[in-house]
Amino acid sequence: MSAGWARGGPARGASLALAAGLLLACGGPGEIDDSDTAGYPQARREARVTVFHDIQVGDPYRWLENASATETRDWLRAQQRLARSRLNRREPDDQFAPLLTELRAAVQAGVPQLANGRYAYRRTDGSSGTSEIWLTLDTGEPGRPLVAATALPGAGELGSFMLSPDGALLAWSFRPADEAAWRWRIRDAQTGQDAETELVTAEDSSISWSADSRGIFYIREPAATRDGGSLSLGIWYHRAGTAQGRDVQVYAGSMNTGVRASTRVTDDGRYLLIEFAAEGTSATAIHYQRLGRTPARGRTIPLLDRWDGRYLFVGSTERTFYLLTTAGAPHGRLVAIDLDRTDPGDWRIVVPEGEFPLDQALLVGGRLGLVYREPGQSRLYIHDLAGQLVREVELPGAGFAGALSGSYADTELRYAWTDLRQPPASWRHDVNSGAGGSLSLAPPPVVQPAVRIDRLDASGSGAPLTLVRPESAATGALLLTLVAESPGRLPSWQPEALAWAVAGGTWAQFEPGPEPARAVDQLLATLAWLEAQALVPAGPVAVEASGHGATIAAAAINRRPELFAAALLADAPLDLLRADPAGAGWADPADPAGFAALHALSPYHQVMPGQCYPSILLRAVPGRGKQPQWQAWKYLAALQSAQACDRSLLWVGRDELDAWRLLARKAGLHAPRGSD
Repeated sequence: MSAGWARGGPARGASLALAAGLLLACGGPGEIDDSDTAGYPQARREARVTVFHDIQVGDPYRWLENASATETRDWLRAQQRLARSRLNRREPDDQFAPLLTELRAAVQAGVPQLANGRYAYRRTDGSSGTSEIWLTLDTGEPGRPLVAATALPGAGELGSFMLSPDGALLAWSFRPADEAAWRWRIRDAQTGQDAETELVTAEDSSISWSADSRGIFYIREPAATRDGGSLSLGIWYHRAGTAQGRDVQVYAGSMNTGVRASTRVTDDGRYLLIEFAAEGTSATAIHYQRLGRTPARGRTIPLLDRWDGRYLFVGSTERTFYLLTTAGAPHGRLVAIDLDRTDPGDWRIVVPEGEFPLDQALLVGGRLGLVYREPGQSRLYIHDLAGQLVREVELPGAGFAGALSGSYADTELRYAWTDLRQPPASWRHDVNSGAGGSLSLAPPPVVQPAVRIDRLDASGSGAPLTLVRPESAATGALLLTLVAESPGRLPSWQPEALAWAVAGGTWAQFEPGPEPARAVDQLLATLAWLEAQALVPAGPVAVEASGHGATIAAAAINRRPELFAAALLADAPLDLLRADPAGAGWADPADPAGFAALHALSPYHQVMPGQCYPSILLRAVPGRGKQPQWQAWKYLAALQSAQACDRSLLWVGRDELDAWRLLARKAGLHAPRGSD
């Protein structure tokens, strides 16, 4: 993990003169020509430098980091007016945006929890974006909303939820608008009424019910210790129906900064698990505590504290824990640990490492459900606790399975499945009988586009690719999307891919590797391979990404701007010398070699005057963005100052659909390339 990020800015030579004279000649930033040759709102350059290892690094747009300053607000308003003038344009033959709107309107239902015959699940209305928690006794019908979106306090955002083991109570969380803290309530599943107490927990805190369904374990917000190098961690027990002030602390400890903690009670109620995960890496640790009849603080035992791989709790039987681990097995294996003999030499290998990654595992009804990720698809297997294969589950098709749900007390394994043509749907499989079928919790999508999906290995670049194309052989503009898939997570459904393909283009999903500089090389090599194989039309491509994927895309654009027609980037660290800690693979600027690597990769620092950059649209991620927006503003100011042609460089803010429409136009999806 990175030890921390230093502060600094870009080393740049003289830039092109900003075309702000055009803007000022029009009478001020409010009067903007809507052609692509219009001048950009002027961004003042200041002579600010920071010294890194005897190297002076300039940061001419540092003032944009002050979002509340009048100068920043005026500049941003002018950028928004400019963007709106471009976003308001419409193409008469636009198929992409209307189809995208229809696809996004699909109702989606998450994999349900089952407790005492009751199923609870999240149901999201794609047209409004609102989520609710629904409850049903019969999976052949959707049931009823137990937590309605219209009834969320303070126009809030719905968070996590968990049914009590007896199915009588639902713990659910929400976050009021414009507040950072999540709050939990406990609702009677029969009456729909909440208890008076409202719990304030740590950000994204998980909760776990006690086996008797009388209360929940949760984490309070960790606080920094005096030395500033660790966080104090407290786990508390809340008895349903009592005030939070009467809660009992069952664990007190500390953890390093950059580490997240979660709690879990085993299905039999014997143990409280404390699971630690280092942000930006796959390293985890597990401690546990034996639970008695009362939730008093007990002795906490560090079961796995080596931080030498990923340890995922799969389930337990009395004194045996089953875990999926990558320690000593990069593709993952399943091990059983006797709590009386925890030395690694005493572990029992239940399922050894295989040819393909073991993505997920869960102990259900005395058997093990295992999901393997093969190139372009998943496979789901059932094993007994001795590791013997019972059967392979027949999935609905060549797609991806995940989001496993179930418990030791029931034989029903529930999972989500998608082949990217439709939102993930919930299915079930009885681990004993082998019977199963679809859980009809949401109506099928209104639009079911006929597209061709190919999954390829881009030889030479080391990156797997998924292509979505029209069924006809002829294809138009290429859109490359960067997706960083996490182990154990179902690939995200991509309505943008389907809409792009139906409109006549080719959509390609690229999964960048963990090492950033190599990922840039892989991306450029992948583009060359696609063109050499004649799998996509020749010419510049469009690219779309968010987070660190957008950093990699921007770095690739800086290196080879002529390869790209347009880009839509969101929530990216773009000034890498002033970004928050990133994680594995990202260098540390406090180290001379780390500084050199970051400076060479950082998009803000590597913008060069006199280049013709593609149309770059930078957008915000409402409510979910992890990067401060000034990261995008500084990069945009540098781009606009350096641009040597009339392609648009815009801050589109939250206008996501219009930004996608503009990206399609700039990429030539509806018109010949070069119409920019």
